[in-house]
Amino acid sequence: MLDRDTVYNISNQWEQAPFHGLCRFLAANEDQAAIIEIPSSEKNPMTAKTYRGPVIVSLTELVHQIRINNVTKADYDHPEVGTDGLSDSCRRIWEARKRIIANIPQSDEILFDQQVMLKWIQTQAKEHAHSERNLRRILYGYLAGGRTPLALVPSYRNCGGNEQRPGTARRGKKSSSGRTKFKLTRPEIKDLNRKGINKYLLHQKASLRHAYVQSLKEFFRRPDTDPAATRLEDILISEERRPSLGQFCYEYKRMINEGLVRRHIPGYARPREVEHERRGKATDHVPGPGFRFEIDATKLQIQLVSQYDRTKLIGAPSLYILVDVWSSAIVGYCLSIENFSWTMAAAALRNAFEEKISIFRRLTLPYTDKDWPCHHLPTFLTADRAELVSNKSGNVPKIGINVQICPPYRGDMKGTIEEKFNEIKNKRGVKLAGEYPKFRVRGEKDGKDDAVLTLFELEQILVEIILDLNSQAVHHARIPSEMVARGETDVSRIGLYTWGIEHKPGYTRTMTEQEVLYGLLTPGWGFVSREGIKFNRNLYRLQPGLPRALLGRSNTSMKVEVRLNEHDVSFIYFNNRLTNKWEQATSAYVNKPISAYEFDNYLEMKAALIDASSLEREHQKAERNRKIRKIQKDAITATANARMGTKTRKGKEAIRENRIIEKLVMRQQVETEPIDTAPQKTIADTSTRNDQSVKNPSVAEISARLWGKR
Repeated sequence: MLDRDTVYNISNQWEQAPFHGLCRFLAANEDQAAIIEIPSSEKNPMTAKTYRGPVIVSLTELVHQIRINNVTKADYDHPEVGTDGLSDSCRRIWEARKRIIANIPQSDEILFDQQVMLKWIQTQAKEHAHSERNLRRILYGYLAGGRTPLALVPSYRNCGGNEQRPGTARRGKKSSSGRTKFKLTRPEIKDLNRKGINKYLLHQKASLRHAYVQSLKEFFRRPDTDPAATRLEDILISEERRPSLGQFCYEYKRMINEGLVRRHIPGYARPREVEHERRGKATDHVPGPGFRFEIDATKLQIQLVSQYDRTKLIGAPSLYILVDVWSSAIVGYCLSIENFSWTMAAAALRNAFEEKISIFRRLTLPYTDKDWPCHHLPTFLTADRAELVSNKSGNVPKIGINVQICPPYRGDMKGTIEEKFNEIKNKRGVKLAGEYPKFRVRGEKDGKDDAVLTLFELEQILVEIILDLNSQAVHHARIPSEMVARGETDVSRIGLYTWGIEHKPGYTRTMTEQEVLYGLLTPGWGFVSREGIKFNRNLYRLQPGLPRALLGRSNTSMKVEVRLNEHDVSFIYFNNRLTNKWEQATSAYVNKPISAYEFDNYLEMKAALIDASSLEREHQKAERNRKIRKIQKDAITATANARMGTKTRKGKEAIRENRIIEKLVMRQQVETEPIDTAPQKTIADTSTRNDQSVKNPSVAEISARLWGKR
C-alpha cells in the first residue's frame, strides 16, 4: 500500500498532522513511519529552513488517513530532469554531494533515531570538511528529492567557478591575534604548493609538517644559503613571501578531493586493505519485498522457428528475469531473440514495473493481476558486470535505483537468481520440443530437427512456468512469525510477496511516466532541423510548428536529448526544452514496430533495390536509345525521299499555312475515328465491323484532298 519515496498531499482535514501540503514517504518500521515535507516552488529548495523533517508519525494513523482520503497521492516531478546542462562548477558540487551521500547507512535507523543521524552528520562533516549545517541541508534535500542523484543537483544553473582570481585580497578567517605576516593569496602559491605535495607527501611516508618544511626549503629558500643550516628561519625568505602551513594543508585537501590517492601512509607497512563483509544468506539485511532485486540473463537451450514461416529456424532466445530476494518470487522478465543488451535489461525492468494484466491479454492467458501482483521497482538492484555497467545504463541510478555490481566470477553473490535459472531450465517437469543440452556430447541432438515452437508460443509457456515457480512454498526460515500469527495460509513465494507488500511496506519504488522515459530507455542525441529530428539515419516528425519553435532564430540544426526503445524505432521520445517534458516523435520512414537491427537491414535493402533499379534503368535506357536512333534514321530517310527534286519553303507564311493544314488533317482524323465504348468485343462484332461497305478514309487520302483543293 505504501511505496518508498511516494509523494503524498496532506490535506487540512488531518488536524493532528505535523504539517500540511506535499510530503514524501521515506520508510516504515514496526509501528512508525518517516515522512518529510517537500518545499513549495516559491521557496529555495536547498535552504535548510524550508524543511521540517524527517518527521516520525504513527504508521497506523498514516494508513488510516490514506484510507479516508485525508492523505492522497500527488503527481510530483522533480524540477531537475537531467544533468546534461550543468556547468563545470555545478557538476563539481554535484559530484561532491554524491560522495557524501554514498556513505549513508543502508538501514533506515538514521530516519528514526536522531542520535544516529547526528552522529552520521558529524562524522561526514569531519571527513569531507563541511559544516554540520551544510551536511544537514544536503541530507534533507536528498530525502525530500526522492533519494536520487538528481536531488543533489544544485538548484542554480550556469554558476561561475569558485576559484580565487589573481590580484584579489587574501581569503579566509582573520587571525585572532593579528600577528600573522603571511600575505600571499592562493593563486600566487598554488603551483609551488602542489609541487611540494606531489614530491614530499603523496609519494613518501611523511607527515604534513615534514612535507611543508621540505617544500619551504626547496621553493622558498633565500639564494646562496645552506639548506643544512642550524635554524630554518636563517635560510627562508620572509613570511610575507611564503605560504602558511594552513594554506599548504588546504591545498593537500583540495588535491585529495579531486581524486588523488596517497600511496604511502605513515604508520602502515603496506596500503590498508578493504574490509570485506562476511558471507551469509541472500536474505540477510533484506527487511522486506522490494528492498533488493536481482537481475541476470541466460540463453535458453531451445531452438525456435519463425512465426511467419515455420520452416525457418531462428535459433535460441535470450531471457532476462528479475527476482525479489526477500520472497524469491520472479517479478519480471524479457524474452527475445535479440542478443544480451541494455535494451533487454531495461525491458525487463519495465516489465517488473508494469501490471501483468497486459501480458496476460497479449498472450491470451486466463489470468488476472491477482495471480501475479508484481508491479514495483526495487530500492537496490544487484547485477553482474555486464549491461548495467555500460554507458547506456547510466540513467538507472538517476531514477533512484541503487545499482550493486558484483565482482567478476562471483555468481554466488546473486545465488537467488542463479537458482531460478536452474528451475526454469531443469525443474519444470515437461521437456519442450527443440530443447537440447547446454554442453552437448557426441551423438546428442542440437534440437534443430525437433524445433516447432515460435517465440510467442515459448513466451506463453514461460509465463506458465513462472506462475508455477511463484506458487512454490518457501523455506520455513523465510516465513515471518507475524505472518503465522495473523493466520495467513498462503506461504508460497508470490503469497509471501503479496503479504510483505501490505504488511512490510516502504521498500518498493514507483515512477512517473517521465521518469520511466528518462531512466529505462536507451539514451542518445539527435539533431532538430526544419524537417524534424534526425537520429540514427531516421527522420522523426514533430508537431506542426514545433521545429521552428525549438530552433528559434537559428537556421541550423540543434542537438536534442532523445530516448529510444531499440526494439521499436518507429518512434522516439525527445526532451522538449520548451515544456521540460519528454514528448513523442514518430518516424517518417516506417509506420510499424521494427527493431533497430531490422531498421538497418531495411535501409540496406532499400539501398540495394535502388541500386538494382538504377542498373536496370541503364539497361533499358540503352535499348530505348537504340530505338530512338532507328526512328530518327527512318525519319531522315523518308524526309530525304520526299524532298527529292522539291524545294522546301522555309518562310514564316509557308510554315503557318502548313500548320493550318496539319491541324485540319488531325481534327478530321479524330472526328472520323469510331469510339468503341463497349467494355468487351466479341468475335461476331469484329466480323460485322469488317464486313461494312463504308470505310473510313485514311490520313493520306484526307491530306491529298486538302492539298488538291489548295
